[in-house]
Amino acid sequence: METKIFLITGLLNSGKTSLINELIESDILSYKKISIIQSEFGKIKVPIEDISDKDLSIHPVKTISEIDNKLLDEIIELKSPEAILIEVREDQNITSLINKFETTENKNLILYKVINVIDIEKINNNIQSPNEIYKENILKSDLIVLNKIESYSDKEIKVFKKYFKKQNKTIEFLTMVKDKEQTNETGNKTSKLKNFVSIIIGSIIIYLTLLFLVSTDMLVFYDKLKLFNTIFLSILIQALPFIFIGIIISSLIQIFISKDTLIKFFPQKKFLGFIVAMFSGILFPVCDCAIVPVTSRLIKKGIPVPTAIVFMLSAPLVNVIVIASTFYAFPNQPHIAFYRIIFGLLIALVVGITFIIFPSKNILLDNSLEKETCECSCSNHDHDHNHNLNKLHQIQSVFYHSIHEFFTIGKYLIIGAGISGFIQTAIPRSILNNISGNHLISLFIMMCVAFLFSVCATSDAFIGKSFLNQFSMGSVMGFIVLGPMIDLKNMLMLTSSFNKKFVLKLIILIFLISFIILYILTSILL
Repeated sequence: METKIFLITGLLNSGKTSLINELIESDILSYKKISIIQSEFGKIKVPIEDISDKDLSIHPVKTISEIDNKLLDEIIELKSPEAILIEVREDQNITSLINKFETTENKNLILYKVINVIDIEKINNNIQSPNEIYKENILKSDLIVLNKIESYSDKEIKVFKKYFKKQNKTIEFLTMVKDKEQTNETGNKTSKLKNFVSIIIGSIIIYLTLLFLVSTDMLVFYDKLKLFNTIFLSILIQALPFIFIGIIISSLIQIFISKDTLIKFFPQKKFLGFIVAMFSGILFPVCDCAIVPVTSRLIKKGIPVPTAIVFMLSAPLVNVIVIASTFYAFPNQPHIAFYRIIFGLLIALVVGITFIIFPSKNILLDNSLEKETCECSCSNHDHDHNHNLNKLHQIQSVFYHSIHEFFTIGKYLIIGAGISGFIQTAIPRSILNNISGNHLISLFIMMCVAFLFSVCATSDAFIGKSFLNQFSMGSVMGFIVLGPMIDLKNMLMLTSSFNKKFVLKLIILIFLISFIILYILTSILL
């Protein structure tokens, strides 16, 4: 059995042990048996007793000269580790240690990666007057992990990276951000945009309501209020059962099925991967909030980008709960559910093929050591390992996840139902008739509405149906097909894992391809 060695160096208190903890606690290192050799001990400790799903052992040494074949052979004989993490200080020259591994007679020992952890707050002194050991260790490193970058701008970080690239052209970079600060940063970005959108939508609603009250008498207002109430409640009553079922199933999958299980399900070959990606949502009905973190993890694990994109776009549409809710929303038009699936799968496939023809490189942000988060906590770190906890804890986690997700998704449903009822009762029918009479314009408007509403895929069919009095079935199809693929909340989540250029390209492609395919097919079939 091969044993991979990760050599981790860096200044005192630069974050080496924190990095080790992140590697072994998360699923970045999927190994179950890990041994750790430490030549220094800072404030942070490795919590080996708290990580029940892995066989960990710590082996302290005073100097790196003690790390020899004898010690390694003893560790391998006693623990049979899949990986050995060796932590050494920056002032210890790692060249001799690297030479030991390269010349060892034990062919099962493989020096897999040399990682240099850099505390960016202390970096200036080393740049201005670097010592020979510091320079040589940079030269020998495969990966630099930049730590404590929170107070630095992107431009400043680029300057640091450029400096290291001059020393070692092949070196790669990752950033390590404290969980709370990273969560706050992502949360602040999301909440600011959501607050802005809420203010705009609220202002428009208030303005139109006042305009409506001024132009009508109270009797007419009362009749319209009753109509609004009927539409609003009917959408909620029809959608809530499917929301409940969808959330429970999504939570069960999140708690009991690990991401690695999902990743192993995908073949590496692109076109075979497309077929699996298009229909795997039937077996793994991941909620459309969790689909972005799962897609990011698929790509990090080596699944081709086109295959991962096809999965991201098609999984919410072939979700059995989504299919059932569509049949229920259109009981006299069962073909709508079939068209929704067929149109969605065709769009997903064309987008995936487009990424083969026009590939995107280096699409992931330098945040591979950060925990991926989504608003419903679908990819929370604690959930990734819950399958190793006791059954009672797992059941508790399912309920916790379900409650959290219900209140998250519920607000989008309420907002969507409210806006749908308002449009149908407050906006004059003559205006809507003029818009709906033009299939090109009405389809585009409904696609934009789907993007802004951010309604859960398990309930958007009911909101889409409520627009049938004002819009054609072809344009409503744009609402129920595009919404599960991309919306405002998913766009924000994409920007936290992928670079902005890729996100912009993806959104434009989804909109453009969806619009062309939907316009042609709905014009012919509906």
